[in-house]
Amino acid sequence: MKIRRPFTAVLVASCVAVGGLVTAAPSLALVNYNSGDQASQDTAATSQSNGTWGDYSSGVGSRPYVQSLSVTNGGSTTTVFSGGSVGAPTPVVGDLAPVVSPINLCKIGQTPGVGSCYATPNRVQIAFGAQGSGQVDTDLANVGNQTINGSSIIDATIKLNSFSSALRWSQLNGHLLYWQTSGLGTADASVRVKFNPVTTPGIDWGTQTSGGCTATPIFDCNIAQADGSYLGASLLLSLDDTLDPALTGAVFATESAISGFLLPGGSATSPTLDLQVASSHLTSNGALNTGRLQAFLPSQSLINLYGVLPEDAPSFFTATRSNSSGTNDAPTFTRWSAGTNGGDGLLIDVNGITFSAPTYKVARKAAALKTTAKYTKKAKKTKVTASKIAACKKKSCNVFVYRLPASTNSAAVTWVGTYKLKKGKQLSVSLAKKKLTKGNRYLVVVRKGRALVTTSKGTVR
Repeated sequence: MKIRRPFTAVLVASCVAVGGLVTAAPSLALVNYNSGDQASQDTAATSQSNGTWGDYSSGVGSRPYVQSLSVTNGGSTTTVFSGGSVGAPTPVVGDLAPVVSPINLCKIGQTPGVGSCYATPNRVQIAFGAQGSGQVDTDLANVGNQTINGSSIIDATIKLNSFSSALRWSQLNGHLLYWQTSGLGTADASVRVKFNPVTTPGIDWGTQTSGGCTATPIFDCNIAQADGSYLGASLLLSLDDTLDPALTGAVFATESAISGFLLPGGSATSPTLDLQVASSHLTSNGALNTGRLQAFLPSQSLINLYGVLPEDAPSFFTATRSNSSGTNDAPTFTRWSAGTNGGDGLLIDVNGITFSAPTYKVARKAAALKTTAKYTKKAKKTKVTASKIAACKKKSCNVFVYRLPASTNSAAVTWVGTYKLKKGKQLSVSLAKKKLTKGNRYLVVVRKGRALVTTSKGTVR
């Protein structure tokens, strides 16, 4: 097995001080960037602590697989392979190669249990590396048959196979450029992603005393300095069905990080989303490590979780740092469209992040409007009411009412009415049964001119 030294493997007697942190230079520890190839994941586990696809009761043939893979540099695109399936094509030494692995799967003979393993993996990882003899080198700078650097665009289409209805959120180690999900919840679901590989800290985990940096959620993470560095890329698919289905198809991406995690919180009226990212304070050469966090929330997440239409989302949110001292650039919020970016929704982007393990809480800027919607059988009408709105005290506002889909995994909203709210008046609108009735979910959007004032979602009683 090939083992390389970290990029900066020089023992220096002096110390480095950055932002109040004092740390010695990295030791001569060796960082291993190699791992087993796809063939090793498709046989029963032997030395691995967790199961591989050979241990999976439904068989290797049910696992996700990469259907197509290409690399673009400038205006030139090189197809690595297309028409892929489970076990095909056979990897070519020197090629960019994906490795699809189950996470937290029980080995044959293990008893499933929380904190131990699962009969069905709760996550699946697709790692990318340079194909070798029985292994892959996860440093993409060592791919020989294609040119790959930090500006290269890797384009991968993943078929979820028997896991088509299980996907919730995903995490990319890379710079996200394009994200498209198709057929989620059906028997033929797929994910297409385009991204740049990114510089990733290499950590000698044998020297770390805490496992908090890679725990879920992340805790007690304080790695002073990386032991190496490599050009990396991987995609983690979360199959945790305890999360709100509205998060299906969401993805977040990290750069210069070693791990990340997504954790919903808040309340039904004021939901939040915690995005955790962890890494070393310093790079392997002693420079301050700065990274990036991107999060794409698809339209169904915006509508059903937060109660905001995609067109209003860029001005709707805040992303606030906590749980770690440090700095970052001001977060940006950009509308993504299916035609250009693969999916319709919102991209949240935080650059210039210093570490060790900050959390970014994504929440709405303004409190949700408290509304009540009640259907009266005798009148065959639904009345939506709310108290006075401060922003509409001196100037009239417009109220838009929408019927939301029954499934929170859908972005199909239906406009049912527009009403003028006179200045200083309480909100009270009536809708016919055919527009909004008992049991329907609804969304109220209040605007002053074109500017968004507030929103509210609920269910007709």
